[in-house]
Amino acid sequence: MPGIYAVFVVALFSALRLAKFNIDEEQKEEFVGLNTPACAIFVTSAGWLYANGAFTIQPWIVLAVAVLLSVLLISPIRMFSFKFKSYALRPNALRYAFLLLSVIALGLFRIAAVPFIIMGYVVVSIGRNIVCSRQPKMTTK
Repeated sequence: MPGIYAVFVVALFSALRLAKFNIDEEQKEEFVGLNTPACAIFVTSAGWLYANGAFTIQPWIVLAVAVLLSVLLISPIRMFSFKFKSYALRPNALRYAFLLLSVIALGLFRIAAVPFIIMGYVVVSIGRNIVCSRQPKMTTK
C-alpha cells in the first residue's frame, strides 16, 4: 500500500513549512500557507477515526490528501490566525464565528468533527482571500 506511506511526505513538507515560517517576517497576523499544527491535527484526527472504524478509505485518497496537505503547507495562500490583538468583535468577527461553530460541531460530533473543522478552516481562508482580492485597495496620500 504505497498510499499509506505518502503521509510521510506531509512530514517532509511540514519541516519545510516550519523552516520557511521561522525566517518569514510577514506572518505576524496571519499565516502564509496551512500552519503545521492544523495539518497535524487533521492527519492525527483522521487517522484516529480510521483506526477506530469511523470510516474506510482507499489508498489513492490517502495519497491525494497527502499531496493536497503538502501543497497547502507551502502555498502562498493566506490563512487567518487566532492571534488576537484585541477582543473587540468587529475586527475579530471571523475568528469568533469560526470558534463558535467549531465548539458547536465538537459538542455535536465530538472528535469526528475535527477533520471537518480543519477543512472548514482551509475553505474559509481561501474564501476570505477571494473576497479580499476582489475588494478595491485603499490608497493613502
